[in-house]
Amino acid sequence: MAAARANASGAVAARDAAPHAAGPGRHAAGAAARILVVAEDPAVSARATAVLREAGFEVGAASSATPVRDAMLDSKTYELIVMDTDLPGAQGFAVLEALRKWGVETPVLLMTPGHDAAETIRGLDLGADDVASRTCAAAELRARVGALLRRLAAPRAPEFRVGDLRFDPESRQATRGSRTINLTGREARLLEYLMRNHGRVVTKTMVLDHVWGLGFEGESNLVEVYMSYLRRKIDGPRQPRLLHTIRSIGYMLSADD
Repeated sequence: MAAARANASGAVAARDAAPHAAGPGRHAAGAAARILVVAEDPAVSARATAVLREAGFEVGAASSATPVRDAMLDSKTYELIVMDTDLPGAQGFAVLEALRKWGVETPVLLMTPGHDAAETIRGLDLGADDVASRTCAAAELRARVGALLRRLAAPRAPEFRVGDLRFDPESRQATRGSRTINLTGREARLLEYLMRNHGRVVTKTMVLDHVWGLGFEGESNLVEVYMSYLRRKIDGPRQPRLLHTIRSIGYMLSADD
């Protein structure tokens, strides 16, 4: 089993991480946030590591000796993983999927070769917390990492409830009555947005902006497709409908008919 997991993860090894002076990478308590950079290409790894260390983060690098999961579960704890999609033996997408299946909830910033919408969607659906181009500006990388770490420091969000539907935004777990609902990363983001706005109509444009990001350019029926996926999961055959389509306007999550 351990060997299989090693193959699935695309082996990587954690190297020592050195602390740095106070800066934006430090917690309020004064300790530097620890970040694991996972990349096969030495140039990609070196650039990301240098940018983050310059920002004051404590950075560990990973290449190709032990599974990512082992690096995450050893005595060193990391608060964020910055992972490239190109890894030895497996794509970063496969490693990401394996991490989530193993129960590793550490936030992941996935780095892709460019700005391909399909790769961005795939990464987010597999559980990435953010996706960026590996060639993005240093300032953008620092900003994205900072935003993810601020989410960790924020107070725990309350559980959302609409009728007998419950959603925990921290664990991204959803239930309806006694039934557990398995959601992809994108479906979880969509459900959270709908639950935050329950009882209100949201338009297709609003959903694209808040769930896929401002300026997203993708398939014109993307929202309809994901709403259909979500409806099939939350509205059981013998349960009152919660996800409503408001014709020619948008969608609404509501326990009221």
